[in-house]
Amino acid sequence: MVNLKKIPKLKISVSQGEWFGHGTFNTNGVVIKSKKPMHVCIKNPDDFLRLEFGGANSNKYLQNNCAINLIENGVAGFYVKYICVPYAMVDRAISYYKSNNNHIKGFTNYVEKIYKVKTDGPILHFIKIENTVKKLNGKKTGSTVTSNVDLIFTNKPCIEPVKIPTNAEMKKEGKNVPTNKELEKELVHRLGKDPFKENNNQ
Repeated sequence: MVNLKKIPKLKISVSQGEWFGHGTFNTNGVVIKSKKPMHVCIKNPDDFLRLEFGGANSNKYLQNNCAINLIENGVAGFYVKYICVPYAMVDRAISYYKSNNNHIKGFTNYVEKIYKVKTDGPILHFIKIENTVKKLNGKKTGSTVTSNVDLIFTNKPCIEPVKIPTNAEMKKEGKNVPTNKELEKELVHRLGKDPFKENNNQ
C-alpha cells in the first residue's frame, strides 16, 4: 500500500456505446429497485476502473493508502477488490491483511469495494459491494451497500452531454442572455428541440 501501484488494465470485451437496464440497491437490508431504466455509456473499461478508484482519466495510479486485488481478469469479466484505509493505519492494515488470509474484515477502519462483472452476449451483469467500517470514540460502526445491475447493449453510440452556453460565451457571440428563460430558448434553438419537455414525458 505504501508504493504507488498502477491500476491494472482490464481484459473484458465490452461493446462500446450505450447500455440500458434496471438495478437493485441494498443498503443495510433496505432494498430499492430502480423504476426507470438506467442508461450507461461505456467507452473504455479502463476508464471505469480509474474513475471508480478515485482517479481522473489521466491518473493511472492508485492512492498510496489503497490496495487492489484483481482476482479474475478475463475477456468474459473481472472480479476485483479495492481497499482503502486511513494514511496513519497503512502499516497496521498491511500486517492485518497478510495475517488474515488477504481479508480486511475485522479491521477497525476501512473501505472495501468489490466488483464482479460478467458478460453474457449482449447482457452485462454488474455487482458492486461497498463495505465501510469506522471506529470513533471506541464505537465501531459499519454499512454495506450492494448494487446489482443488468445492462443490455442498445447498438447505439453514447449520447454526448449537451453543453449549455454561459452568458460569457453568448456575449462573445455578440448576444446577451440576461435570464434563464432566454437561455433555455437559445438552447432549444441550437438543439432544434426542447430537451426539458422530452425528459418530462418519459
